[in-house]
Amino acid sequence: MKKIILSLLVVSMITSCSNNSPNDPGGIWVFKQVNYLGSKCVGSKTAFNLVATGASSANVASTVTVNFYNALPNINGSYTIAGSSNPSQQSQVGIVATVGTSTYTSTYQNTDTVYATISGSTIALSGSGIILKNNSNPSDSSTLYINLNQTQ
Repeated sequence: MKKIILSLLVVSMITSCSNNSPNDPGGIWVFKQVNYLGSKCVGSKTAFNLVATGASSANVASTVTVNFYNALPNINGSYTIAGSSNPSQQSQVGIVATVGTSTYTSTYQNTDTVYATISGSTIALSGSGIILKNNSNPSDSSTLYINLNQTQ
């Protein structure tokens, strides 16, 4: 029941924040049941990634990096989650989240996807139920929900 309520809360939050306010232009993400507001989300054509930085209401810093295989997307589409920070195929993304001093990396779950929406030269990414594991303590894992919007 707790998971259903959390899922409904996340869907509601993503729906209500899809047009992000000036306070969270980089998007929102939920990890370990904590909401993070993105202050920016930068796309790199040379590193092939989007990096969102922000903080929780308790002012805990967080970064979410979504790595693409060899180019940022230029058309709308779905990407499966790679089992590491570095995707090995064009159709995959690798995700790394840093919360405070802990770093978490995506694990391979063949049903987890991120959807990219292209608008002009900017990218929006959304995804839910993405499992991340702590790099220093693999028994520490949690689910990531993202709604990121490229700001630069």
